[in-house]
Amino acid sequence: MKRRDFLSASLIASLAGLGESRPAFAQNLPFSPEPGATLEVFRWKRYIEEDEEQYLQNIAQFSALTGVKVNVRHINVLELPWAIDDLYFGRQHADIVLGIDGEAYRYKDLWMQVNDLEASLRPEIGAWHPIAEAYLHANGKDWMGIALGMAGNSCYQRISYLKQAGFSQMPEDTAGFLELCKSLNSIGKPAGFALYQSRAEGNSFAYWLLWAFGAYPINAFNQVSLESAETLVALNYAKRLYQELMPGCIEWGDVHNNQFYLNDQLSMTYNGMNIYDAAANFGDEQQEKIIEDTRCGLLPRNAAGQPIESGFFLNQLINQQTRYPKAAKALIYFMMQSKQYAAWVTAAQGFISSVHTKGDDNPIWTKAPQIAAFKDAAQTTRPFPWGGRPGLPASRIRGNMMVAKMFTEVVQGKETPQDAMRVWAQRMQRVVRRGDDI
Repeated sequence: MKRRDFLSASLIASLAGLGESRPAFAQNLPFSPEPGATLEVFRWKRYIEEDEEQYLQNIAQFSALTGVKVNVRHINVLELPWAIDDLYFGRQHADIVLGIDGEAYRYKDLWMQVNDLEASLRPEIGAWHPIAEAYLHANGKDWMGIALGMAGNSCYQRISYLKQAGFSQMPEDTAGFLELCKSLNSIGKPAGFALYQSRAEGNSFAYWLLWAFGAYPINAFNQVSLESAETLVALNYAKRLYQELMPGCIEWGDVHNNQFYLNDQLSMTYNGMNIYDAAANFGDEQQEKIIEDTRCGLLPRNAAGQPIESGFFLNQLINQQTRYPKAAKALIYFMMQSKQYAAWVTAAQGFISSVHTKGDDNPIWTKAPQIAAFKDAAQTTRPFPWGGRPGLPASRIRGNMMVAKMFTEVVQGKETPQDAMRVWAQRMQRVVRRGDDI
C-alpha cells in the first residue's frame, strides 16, 4: 500500500501533538465549516507521486482538525474539461475543482465568487503574481477562484552542443534563435519542438511562436484578430525554423522530446520538469551526465522584451451548488496557509511554483540550477487568452489546438501562410460565435 492510501505515522503524530481540539480549531478559521459537512474534490492527476502524497496529507490534517470528511478524486488532466462539463450539466458532483488555465470562465456561472476568501488570504500570500489576476480576476471586481500554482515550461539546452555550434548562451531574440537552430542542425545535434500532437508542450510552443511576433488569436473585445501582418511573419518564421529542426518532431506527442533529449539525439527542446526529473531521479549514468550538461531557461522574448512562456495555471474553484460553502472555503484557506503550501511546493520538486510573493522563497529552488529555472514561472508565463479575455472562445481555441494546427499546416506545406491564416481565422470565428465572455 502506498503512502497516499493512508496517513503516515509521522503525520498522525503531528496531528496528535497539535494540542487544539477540533471545535477550537474550526472556530479560529475565518470560515467555520457547517456541522456534518463533507466535501468532494476533483483534482488533476499528480505531476509526481510526492506532490499528490503531500496534498493528501494536508487534506488529512484539515479533516483531523475540523471533522470535515474530504474525498479527492484524481482525474487525468486531459479528461478534466469533460468532468467539468458533466458537473455543469448535473451528471456528476464536486464541491471543489482544482482546475487548469481558464476553466473559471469556461462555465463562469458554475463557480462561486470568492472575494471574501481572497481577502482573508491577503496577509498570508503577500501579493498575487499577475497571472492569478489575469485568470481569476479578469473583470477587476470578482474573484472566480483562488490560484494554486504554476506548472511552467522551460527551454532545455545542451551547453556543450551550444558551444560547439558557436554560442555561449541561447539568444534572446527570434532571429538569433533561428541562427542557433541552424548551427545546431549543422553539427548533427538539432533542436526539436513538438506541435499539433502534443497537447502540453506542443500547444505551449505554438502560442510562443504567435506571441513572439505580436500576434494573438483574439483581441480585448473577444474578436478574432488572427488575420494580421504579425501572424504572417510568425507563420513564415515557423516554416524556416522547422526546416532546421529534427525531422518529424512536428508530429511528436508529449513524451517524445523527453526520450530524444535523454538519448543524446537532441540539443534543445521545450518541456516542464519531466526531463530533469526522469534523468536526475530515475536515469542511468549517461542521462545524469546529460542533465549536468543542461541549462534550462526562457525562450526568446517578444519585441517589447517581455518573457512569453506558456504553461499550466492551476486554480481552485468552488461549485455554486455546494451544500457546504463555508467548509469549502475553510479547506482552501487551510491549504493556502504557509506551512501547508510550502510543504506542498517543496514536495512538487520544481514541477509547481508559487503564484504569490510569499511563496517564492522555497528551498527547493536552491537544489539545482535546472530546478531554479522554473522558480519564476508564474511571472514569465503569459495566460493563453493573452491579448484577449478569458472565456469560452479562448478556451475552445486552445482546447482544440487551433493555433498549433495552423502552424502545422504551414510547416508541412499543406497551406500557404496566407491561406492558413484565413482558414483558421474563419474557424476561430465559428468558435467565438458559439461562446461567451466575462
